[in-house]
Parts: sequence; structure tokens; C-alpha cells
Amino acid sequence: GVSTRNLSLETQLSIPETHEGQGSGGISSIRIRPDGKLMVAGGWDRRLRVWQVRNWKPLAVLRQHSATVTAVDFSPCSQYLLAGSNDKTISLWSLFPPKKKD
Repeated sequence: GVSTRNLSLETQLSIPETHEGQGSGGISSIRIRPDGKLMVAGGWDRRLRVWQVRNWKPLAVLRQHSATVTAVDFSPCSQYLLAGSNDKTISLWSLFPPKKKD
């Protein structure tokens, strides 16, 4: 079994949040940017949706693909978003870069 004696209460208890989105269809791929500030979802409706994680504010709806977006990911530097689709194309989006820590 798994021992929890060394885990804090925060680690042991996780209550998921749910947020109602916009659009139609389902989500086929989802990623959170490495800095934890942005989330992107690729959908059956051929769109990418970007949210600010802090307050779940919708930031953008990106339309490029003509079929379901099946894969999304951020570049290691977090400045680019890549998406793959059943339309056999990959899109590359330039995002505003994360703020550098001083």
C-alpha cells in the first residue's frame, strides 16, 4: 500500500474544480503551460481555447484547423503553442512569453 504518514493534508486532499466552457463538442487534448499560468484545450470543434489559470478567464479562441485538434503542447520556453489535428496539419502559435523572475 501507499503510506501517507509523511504527506501534508494539502497533498492528501485534492478537491477538483469544474468550470463551464464555451463551444460545442468535446475536448480531445489539454495542457497547462509549465509556469502554470495558461491552459489550452484542443477540441472536436476544430478550435484551440486558451485560458488564464489564475481566474479561468478565457483569453483566446484560435481557429486554424479543419478537423478535430488531437494534440496540444507548449514549447519548453513556454512562448509557443503547438497543435496537431486530424486534418494532417500542425499549427504553431506565438504566445506572450512568461514574465521572467527577477
